[in-house]
Amino acid sequence: MMTLMRREALQAPDCVARFLEAEAQHLATLAQAMRVGSGPWLTVARGSSDAAAAYFATTMALLNGRIVSSLPPSLVTVYRAKLQFDGACLVAFSQSGQSPDLLAVVDSLHACGGRTVAFVNDMDSPLARLAQWSVALHAWPETAIAATKSVVAEFVAGVRLAAELAEPNTLRQAFADLPAQLRAAMQLDTSVVAKNLAGAAHLFVVGRGLGMSAAQEIALKFKETCGLHAEALSAAELRHGPMALMDEHRHALVLTLPGPGESELLACADFLKAQGVTVQTVGPQAAADLRLPPASDKLLDPVCALAALYMLVDDVARLRNRNPDAPLRIQKVTLTL
Repeated sequence: MMTLMRREALQAPDCVARFLEAEAQHLATLAQAMRVGSGPWLTVARGSSDAAAAYFATTMALLNGRIVSSLPPSLVTVYRAKLQFDGACLVAFSQSGQSPDLLAVVDSLHACGGRTVAFVNDMDSPLARLAQWSVALHAWPETAIAATKSVVAEFVAGVRLAAELAEPNTLRQAFADLPAQLRAAMQLDTSVVAKNLAGAAHLFVVGRGLGMSAAQEIALKFKETCGLHAEALSAAELRHGPMALMDEHRHALVLTLPGPGESELLACADFLKAQGVTVQTVGPQAAADLRLPPASDKLLDPVCALAALYMLVDDVARLRNRNPDAPLRIQKVTLTL
């Protein structure tokens, strides 16, 4: 029987299509307003939403030359630091829009004259009401504890805003193609890769650049739904301290996405195999263990990877006799401060 997590994940292409159609004019108007000023750009998010925020930050740098920093909520909620937010633009990512720490950060921006945007699935939530601009994710009710379609929508929302801020927006056709490409990615046979990962005790999900955000989210999903200790690692960071762990007792999932870092990721996969690590690769290469269909633009490849990897996570969970719809000690909405 299909899990609720998988059923909702398979709805992601339709969610993305709805979002792109419904919010096109809203995002164009928002981008025009946000171009005014030269203050810092910040993000705030927790959990899976933080991976979407990281992807937004990377695409903002690549498309607009803007450095976007992640603001730790504890600076506001725990340390009560006197931060200088004059002219800052904060983008909050959240599915539920309820967590008190996100609300506190948004409120502190307003108190200092900053501007705030919220990408949120629940438009009746406190966050949607508090932010100056709120953008609906159009993922509709999502009841599985492990969020999937709303996270894909968050990834798309962030890169769509980054593209709209760029002049000209060169990704319009790529966005139009994306729902069909997501559907294709979710039809891949992930069973062989799942069998090769199901027995892992420790898993490294390796990425670089644009792919790190997808690695971050998928490592979290392995922990949450599979009971598998997984860590997202940059292929560069792996060469430092983590190198001491690389042996025949470890597993690695390497996201060999196309782009400037592709050759390094392929070399990393080969190096890990030489150390005895059980390696599975995910990318468009003919030799990849899970061969991804490419997006129309390389900036969107992490979104297609995310869609395919949700299918893989679901397969691994069931092979490990885990129910991804009932992860231990986790609630659908988590409230943190």
